[in-house]
Amino acid sequence: MDYRKRMETYARHGYFLGDRPPNRRNFIFSYLVLRKLLKAHKAAYKEIKRIASEAEVGFTESVVYFEPFNQWPHNLLLLRLVKWWRNNLFFEEFAASSDFIGLQHYFHSRIRLSPKSNWWIQFNENKKVSDFGWEIYPEGIYRVLKELGRYNKPIYITENG
Repeated sequence: MDYRKRMETYARHGYFLGDRPPNRRNFIFSYLVLRKLLKAHKAAYKEIKRIASEAEVGFTESVVYFEPFNQWPHNLLLLRLVKWWRNNLFFEEFAASSDFIGLQHYFHSRIRLSPKSNWWIQFNENKKVSDFGWEIYPEGIYRVLKELGRYNKPIYITENG
């Protein structure tokens, strides 16, 4: 089972966006869910390695490539915040207790502060979009793979679209 989908569903959608069960909009609860999932991942990694040290244990995560709309300081600061939250604020800790990283990559976002933007922070040109309406931006997966290279772990692309 890919528990990453549960992480995204429960933490982001269930407790942050409130658009899926349990339909709560609470940043603190979302944060606590991610912490508990990290604790469970670490415990599972340790136990699996104890039983079968040669087993390869990892995690998958949906990672978005974010870039600033422009170089204005408020957009650069917002970029750091959005990237930290959306791409799993505990990513480094998950990676430390993993033998590999599974990457799910679907889209990218240009970050800018504007009431006309999606969520007041996103703006994409959307010249060519997927069936979901997400801008198709092939360079995004390249950039994400380069960023994940710092973990020195094998990377498996598990989903892309």
